[in-house]
Amino acid sequence: MEHSTQYIANSRSTRRAWAGMIRFAEALGAEIEPRWESFGYFLDDLGYRPEGAVLRRRDETQGFTATNCAWMPAPESSR
Repeated sequence: MEHSTQYIANSRSTRRAWAGMIRFAEALGAEIEPRWESFGYFLDDLGYRPEGAVLRRRDETQGFTATNCAWMPAPESSR
């Protein structure tokens, strides 16, 4: 894939993951890193979504924060 096309795909994929995280956290009533209300800060903290990765919380009893979230390999069943 051409560099600019890959950048656009990564950006869209990352933005979809961010929007999904916001909706999921709100449905759970879970804490969201306050600065992550802005996609730009979320991107600064976690970077672009690597291919085949999903946004996961290290500790699912905690909120969606920079210290608790990371891009991790998707489970085999969801690929």
